Amino acid sequence: MNDIPEWALKFMERGVQIRNFGNRYYVYRTRTKWDKEKKKTISLSPEYIGVVTRGGIVKRNSISGTRGDYEYGNVALLYAMAEKTLLPVLKQVFPYTYEGILVYVILREILPLPMKSVRYLLEKTWLSRAFKESMTPRSISLMLSSLSEENMIRAMRSLTDKGEYVLMDSTAIFSRSVNIPILELGHNAQSIHVPQINLMMLFSSSRKEPTFLRIIPGSIRDVFATKVKLDMVRVERCIIITDKGLFSAGNVKKLRKEYLSFIVPLRRNSSLIH
Repeated sequence: MNDIPEWALKFMERGVQIRNFGNRYYVYRTRTKWDKEKKKTISLSPEYIGVVTRGGIVKRNSISGTRGDYEYGNVALLYAMAEKTLLPVLKQVFPYTYEGILVYVILREILPLPMKSVRYLLEKTWLSRAFKESMTPRSISLMLSSLSEENMIRAMRSLTDKGEYVLMDSTAIFSRSVNIPILELGHNAQSIHVPQINLMMLFSSSRKEPTFLRIIPGSIRDVFATKVKLDMVRVERCIIITDKGLFSAGNVKKLRKEYLSFIVPLRRNSSLIH
């Protein structure tokens, strides 16, 4: 409650919660029900009441008759960007869940909240009026678990135009979590000896848009593994951009053997610099 100001806390009462998103404060009514099978009271998703202002609580449906106060500009911008790029692909590959995927991605881009809080954010935005998505933790979990790796790869393949050049780059994400099995010690440009995940990304050189994203174990940096990933995406023309840590006679030989185009910075003491 430390992040809720005193003027807003005075509207707190039994069975009411106040949550803040950015610089705005919203009121929810807690709900419970008796579970006959478990023989205990369980919590339901809180009911959104309205916005807290210094003058009082403005209820959801009290603005302009039946309209509420919804955020529009930020979600409308992201939706417009996705409408001509990502949305057609989602419709084709995920015909039954594409709307839920799009709504979840937009909300996560606005504010990366945990699953249990996504619904609260949804109810403040225009997306809650445009789409019939609940965004409860259970619905999000079911949606994400239904996304097969095969279909996700198929969707990302569709983002690359046939015959265009793509740029490939990778970066390391560090973590000391014990719950991520692909965290492994590996090489990185910062020479940090902490378990990591390698994030491989492809970008369209002509459209300046990302086309593919792949998370791989932290120890994998081999050129052969890179070639396997490119074959998976079915990219025909790719330029690999690496840091100078990858430069060695052996790696360059492997890159040339696989007929891969590459840009590798030389070390300052390299004999190839004249």
